[in-house]
Amino acid sequence: ALRLGTLCASRHGRSVPLARIGPADARYRVFLSSRHHCAEATATHVLEGVLEGALAQDALGDWFRRNVEIVCVPMMDLDGVVEGDQGKHRAPHDYNRDYTEFIWPETRAVRDLLQGEGRAVDAFIDFHCPHYNDPRIHLMMCRAGRNEANQDAFATLVEKNAKGLVYRRKNNYPWGDTWNCDRLYATGVSSTIWATTLPGIRFSGCYEIPFSDTRADRTGPAGAPITSESCQAFGRSIAQSLREFLSNESYGPVLPPPSGVGAVLFSQKEVPAEGGEWPVPDELARMENGFAVEFTMTAAGKPAPWTGIFQARFREKDQIRLPFSFGSDDRGRAYFRMDTHLSVNEQNVAQATTVFDGRPHRVRII
Repeated sequence: ALRLGTLCASRHGRSVPLARIGPADARYRVFLSSRHHCAEATATHVLEGVLEGALAQDALGDWFRRNVEIVCVPMMDLDGVVEGDQGKHRAPHDYNRDYTEFIWPETRAVRDLLQGEGRAVDAFIDFHCPHYNDPRIHLMMCRAGRNEANQDAFATLVEKNAKGLVYRRKNNYPWGDTWNCDRLYATGVSSTIWATTLPGIRFSGCYEIPFSDTRADRTGPAGAPITSESCQAFGRSIAQSLREFLSNESYGPVLPPPSGVGAVLFSQKEVPAEGGEWPVPDELARMENGFAVEFTMTAAGKPAPWTGIFQARFREKDQIRLPFSFGSDDRGRAYFRMDTHLSVNEQNVAQATTVFDGRPHRVRII
């Protein structure tokens, strides 16, 4: 049931481990990762507990091996782990802000793996550690809408099933609060935000596991200490919660499932100050169920703006047109402007103008 392989070669030439559990044609598919920040060791012990639950010789393990393929990268920044690095804020950005530009070989390999095998991913969980003085396990919730509702449903199951460590759903960080918001990702998109664009995804979230002990409240009485055994027990609780979540079909996909060629595409283009074009790829133009495209734009502060039009066809009569321009205003301030027009069956259903001041500009269109 356990198959070991290699994700890719690291930037220093090491073989990055990749593990799979369960049949490749399983009904459900789950991706697990840790050590995007290589010093966050307790998170990996929780991930280990999830795998132990899936491999156990009991009813839980039997269900996983019949119904789920787990794809797991336990050491995303393997070089940092081996070399004793800390990993956060690595220049030009760390591993968990690289799901915009994909400059690191490991993040590129995860993208290519999950987008290239042509199978939906039901759940994506990335394990981290919080600030050293925060003793609360919490889920960093990402984006609003269906994923946020599914995150909350999953967190309710984890709180109910929790063993080994103290976890309270009330400690989760909702998307859009003073900490967990766009400014936290100013240097790039995290793995779990990127994963919300995967076709068929039902749940994407980041669980933060403290370094020393876990408490119900930040300043409350001491709770369960962090040990390898307590982390693994909590990981088995997450495995049980995954079984209950995946089995409940009412927790539906965040995005439509893949249909035809290229269910999700990411494209990047350096936009020169003097202008240029971004052609719509053929795969995108042929898509039937929607798309996700990411633009990374840095305004050059030039007086002459650059303009262009992005257009893609959903179905025969459904289109979205995004004329955009950027440059600098009469005060020399850089700007990016996007005018959105969405029509369905030739009926105008949405139109809006968004202006972003400052630079760089990272714009996600889903």
